[in-house]
Amino acid sequence: MAESKVEEEQALKKLVSERVKVATKETSMDKIRQREKKYQKLAKTIDHLEREKREESAPLIEAAYQQRCQQGLVEERERHKHEQQEISDLIGVYSGGSRIR
Repeated sequence: MAESKVEEEQALKKLVSERVKVATKETSMDKIRQREKKYQKLAKTIDHLEREKREESAPLIEAAYQQRCQQGLVEERERHKHEQQEISDLIGVYSGGSRIR
């Protein structure tokens, strides 16, 4: 009889121990799920902020690009005009001094 009580107590302790392990494991899993959910929400927020930043900066980038293109065209025209002048000067020098314009 004493042995069966001891066995019963050991079985009960083992059962309680297993239930505590399971409960601890479930609690840990819940914490992990909550943390994952928090990180997903944070990632979504960061994604929205990045998209907003790109949308706000797009017109500024476009304006800067247009300005550089316009400036490049002006510089190209000036360079072309200068090259044409040099060619004219060279033709004038080689043709005996008369300038062609």
